[in-house]
Amino acid sequence: MRRALRCTLALTLLLAVPVLAHLCVDVTITSAPSSASAGSQIAASGDIENCGDSDTDYQVTWALVGNGRRVQLATKVVSVAQGNTQAITDQLFIPSNVPTGSYNLVLHAEAPTGFQDSDSSPLTIQ
Repeated sequence: MRRALRCTLALTLLLAVPVLAHLCVDVTITSAPSSASAGSQIAASGDIENCGDSDTDYQVTWALVGNGRRVQLATKVVSVAQGNTQAITDQLFIPSNVPTGSYNLVLHAEAPTGFQDSDSSPLTIQ
């Protein structure tokens, strides 16, 4: 009886497979200007939705992408409970050395595991 119990326990431990959390994030820019000047400050808003099955801290980054450049404007950690959406609003400074042209304002969120999503909105620098 003891031997059967030990064999069953050993087999159970060998077959035990760790259950990984379902990861999911959905990023949406909800408000952003369509144009700005280099050296100015803009307000931009977005939603970080945790559509996964565990509370998660996301590394959130705003960046300006275009004309062969990627300019990081802001970064922060945003905690979002499972099944919830966290609204964010940030004041972003456009560096004075950014050339005029067409860019995308990008909002990007990444979980510690590397799971990520982003959204973009066109932004003309005048």
